[in-house]
Amino acid sequence: MTESIEQSGPAVYTEEEILRKVAGIVSGIDGVAGLSSNLPVNIPMIGGKVRGVRMSDNGTDTEFDIYVDVEYGVRIPQLAWDIQSAVTKFLSSEFDMTATVNINVRNVISVRENNRGIK
Repeated sequence: MTESIEQSGPAVYTEEEILRKVAGIVSGIDGVAGLSSNLPVNIPMIGGKVRGVRMSDNGTDTEFDIYVDVEYGVRIPQLAWDIQSAVTKFLSSEFDMTATVNINVRNVISVRENNRGIK
């Protein structure tokens, strides 16, 4: 006979799972070309952390540092606002968490437009 165990209370997520969810939210925002490494180029990622998203918690405040590459032509202040809004809304609704969200633009990526051939 097999027993089913029901979990009571809120689900518990690891830091890496939260980072992956935040990275997925950010990657889906128009104007974000990708997540950028928050480490120097010649240092490999260690410990399976999520590229482009760092979370720190000092016991009283939680802070997310998000490192993005953006598409050429986007309004960076508006994009940063959109990212901050999406992440804070997600954290509040999904985890009942308030956090400071810092956006760091690492690169502006030129995207070739199909009809005009612009690089």
